[in-house]
Amino acid sequence: ARFDNEGAGRLRMEELQDLLGAVVGNVTTAQARYFQAMLDADGDGAVTLDEFKAAMRGVAEVLLADSSDIRLEQQQLSDRLAAALKKDPERTKEVFQSLDQPRRGYLDPPRLLRLLPTLGPGLR
Repeated sequence: ARFDNEGAGRLRMEELQDLLGAVVGNVTTAQARYFQAMLDADGDGAVTLDEFKAAMRGVAEVLLADSSDIRLEQQQLSDRLAAALKKDPERTKEVFQSLDQPRRGYLDPPRLLRLLPTLGPGLR
């Protein structure tokens, strides 16, 4: 395991940054954190081979899908999200703040995914 320095079967953030750097060139710590949040399905702070493979399957599905269908689905989701946000902005703010425990002013992808279902059905 070239990038799994500890041989644990999972990549910590620094190891993931090294892997990404080898594949795409120079990667900042912020970019590596973004990818870690996207790939780390169980939120344990490391990316396992199964999590990585699942993410790559999802990427392949998107690439193989008809792009017009994807754009339509994205637009429909955006429209539903906008309607939910307008419907009860105080509730949205309250839930956002409860998920933004470090008080950074933004939600990382796993926390954002926890926010969406609270805004209304079909937003997961």
